[in-house]
Amino acid sequence: MRLSNALKYRRATGRVRWEGRAVEDADGFENYVRRVVGPRLNADDLEMASVLHGLASTEMATDAIKRLLDSVPPLKGWEVGETLAECILHQDMGWTVHWPWRTSRDRRTPKASLQGADLAGFVQRDDEIFFLFGEVKTSGEARTPPTVMTGPRGLPRQLQELAHRRDVQWALLLWLDARCRSRAQRDLFKKAARRYLESGGQSFMLVGVLLRDTAPNEHDLCRPAETLSRRLAAAPASVHLVAWYLPVPIDRWPALVGAPT
Repeated sequence: MRLSNALKYRRATGRVRWEGRAVEDADGFENYVRRVVGPRLNADDLEMASVLHGLASTEMATDAIKRLLDSVPPLKGWEVGETLAECILHQDMGWTVHWPWRTSRDRRTPKASLQGADLAGFVQRDDEIFFLFGEVKTSGEARTPPTVMTGPRGLPRQLQELAHRRDVQWALLLWLDARCRSRAQRDLFKKAARRYLESGGQSFMLVGVLLRDTAPNEHDLCRPAETLSRRLAAAPASVHLVAWYLPVPIDRWPALVGAPT
C-alpha cells in the first residue's frame, strides 16, 4: 500500500537537496497509518501479547497480562512519526531503502532511543549500496520554520553531527552490524561498509524528515537547507531534507495505530 501524495516544491541549496510533498486524502492517510504504520510499530507488542495469552491458563494470569499491557506508556505523535518516516522513505519516495530492523524494537525503557540517530539503514543508488543515517522531526507548530528545525537541537545541527562525528558513525555501524542477521542483510552491510571505507568515511546518505499537519510552505526547509549547506560545505555525503504535509492532526495519530490487546 502506498501513500498518495503531490510534490509541492523541490530545490537544491549547495549540496543539500530539499523537497516538500503533501497528502490531501485524509481517509487514505488514516488507512495508511492503520494498515502500514500501525502493524510495523506494534508488531513486537502484539507478538508478545499473543505469546503470553497462549501461556495464560488462569484468570490471575490473564489479569497479569492485562496489567502489563495497561502499563505500556501511551504513544506520542512523534513516536508514530518516526515509524511513519520509515514507511514513507521505504515505499513512497521512489528510493530503494532497506531497514534491517524496526527501531521501535530497541525500546528497552519508555524513554530509550537509537543511539545517535532516528534512522539507520541502507539505500541503493545507481547500483551502489550506501549507509543511510537520518533524523525525524514532527511538528504542528504554526510558525515556519518550526522550532524543531532551528536552534542547538534542531534538525540541521543533528545532521551536522551525524556528518562529522566519527564516534556517532561508529556507534551506528555497530548497531547495524548486530542487527543484519540474514544473508541479504549481511550483503547490504558489507557493500555499504566497503563504499564507506573506500571513500575515507565520507560516502553515505544523510536524510532529514519533517512531518507536518500544516499547509505546505517551502520556508519550512529553505532556511534550514541554507544553514546545513554552509555547515556541510566540505562534506561529500549526499544530503536530503524532506517535508511531508499530512491531512490529519498529529495528536490523532496514536489513536490510528491502536494498541496491543
